[in-house]
Amino acid sequence: MKKIVVLRFICVLLISAFSCVLVAQDSLSSQDEDYYKQFQDLENGELRSFFFFNTPNRYNQNSPYDWLDTVKVYLNSSEKTKDSTSIRNYQLIQAQIYYDLGNYEKSLAISRSVYDDMDTLDKDVQKTILELMDGNYAMLQLYDKQIEIRRVKRELGINENVAYYDIYASLGQYRKAMRDYMTEEKKELKDDDYYGQAIYNNTIGDYLRLDKSTPTALSYFKKAEGLIKVFLSDVTNQRTDKEIADGRVLNGIIIGNIGKCHVQLNEYEKAIPFLEESRDIIKKYNKSKFSSDLIENTLALAECYLKLDNYEKATDYLSNDLNPIKTDNILKRNRIYADYYYKTG
Repeated sequence: MKKIVVLRFICVLLISAFSCVLVAQDSLSSQDEDYYKQFQDLENGELRSFFFFNTPNRYNQNSPYDWLDTVKVYLNSSEKTKDSTSIRNYQLIQAQIYYDLGNYEKSLAISRSVYDDMDTLDKDVQKTILELMDGNYAMLQLYDKQIEIRRVKRELGINENVAYYDIYASLGQYRKAMRDYMTEEKKELKDDDYYGQAIYNNTIGDYLRLDKSTPTALSYFKKAEGLIKVFLSDVTNQRTDKEIADGRVLNGIIIGNIGKCHVQLNEYEKAIPFLEESRDIIKKYNKSKFSSDLIENTLALAECYLKLDNYEKATDYLSNDLNPIKTDNILKRNRIYADYYYKTG
């Protein structure tokens, strides 16, 4: 079995050059797609909800605010006709758009209002609501509420994203998070699941990076980078647009993590190309969505240029529409500003 996997891996590498051309063509085509118009052309709230939640990079041509305005019109119409199914669908879309914008309080308020009717909803809708609430509680650092939502998931038989290792990491218990993650996830991974393997190695690397075990973290990130490149260049398997988009964003996150490791090692010049490439990828394939990874990479770039005494570049990144939400990122931005003012007198 292992021999077959190795042979398949080699085959994938041999055809990667050809597949890169196809990926580039696919990228151009997805960027040209007018998802906003396609969404409007659909007939009802159920179809629009399905399209919205299954469309990657949906804000490629129109901003989330355009989508919000349109969804509000549909929601008002549904309320006038008392179409409860459409009302719920449009509320969920609204909640997701606010989440994408980083307005977690607003997103949570809407999703909680739908949550009150959980007993009347089908399992897919329940899962969507719970995932939204889980994500919002995480970003708002309301971990007791997040744990409560995961208990509800278990009770409903939803088995995805129910472990607590990410919550342990958010509380600074990186080693415990890593041990639990390895126990939970390793047994489920298959050798030829390159995307899953990339996520696994990137997550372990991130826990190690946060725990300041930087050289070991770097080795995990480099392994993850190799795996996601194989995933993206693998033309032997059919991939959905969402899978490809998720793979590209993950690639950008991994590259950024490599850059952040070089920052921790005081290798500032080496870190800059990784951080800049990561920012470009995330901005391209996660367009108009709030991204903590994008914020962290931008702050890391500002730190690099400040350490290299390039004050102009440092302040460019600090003032580049930077709107950190996480407390750690706000503190880091203020610390970099303080260092800048100290250095410049």
